[in-house]
Amino acid sequence: GGGSGPAAEPATFWMKSSVAVRSVVKALRDQGPDIAGTLNVTVEGTATAPRLDTIRATLREDAGEIAIGAFKLSGRRPTELRLEDGRLHVDGFEWRGPESTVTATGSVGLAGGVDGRLHVNGAASLALLNLLVPERVDGRATFDVEVSGTPGTRQVLGTVAIEDGSLAVQR
Repeated sequence: GGGSGPAAEPATFWMKSSVAVRSVVKALRDQGPDIAGTLNVTVEGTATAPRLDTIRATLREDAGEIAIGAFKLSGRRPTELRLEDGRLHVDGFEWRGPESTVTATGSVGLAGGVDGRLHVNGAASLALLNLLVPERVDGRATFDVEVSGTPGTRQVLGTVAIEDGSLAVQR
């Protein structure tokens, strides 16, 4: 006869750490902006198999700060992310800096075929772009953007408005 044995217990994991942002960025990209700061992260979850769609996890970040050049951003409340069924849910995300606020709500699909709808809005100083492009950029942008779809078929819809914008190109 062959019945199946008892279901295996899911693997559990937990981590609490202060993470240096610079080391994470360098691991992802050889060249990147001058970025520094520390994120205070707690991650906990379970996995029933070594596949993204079987992981259930929560990530919480408290009192972190990121500096991109002289531009500083900090969380106004805890950042809370939840991974379930191959989808990352944004339960709390609000970061602020000088003349800048970025908030996000919704979800984004990470596993193949998993969709999501992520809404990002806010306002930011365009001076932040000076760290990414060689030209001198100034002004302010307000934005309201929605990212939807599955990995590989994402759509980005929304508006970006620029106030008092300027771009100086050196020759």
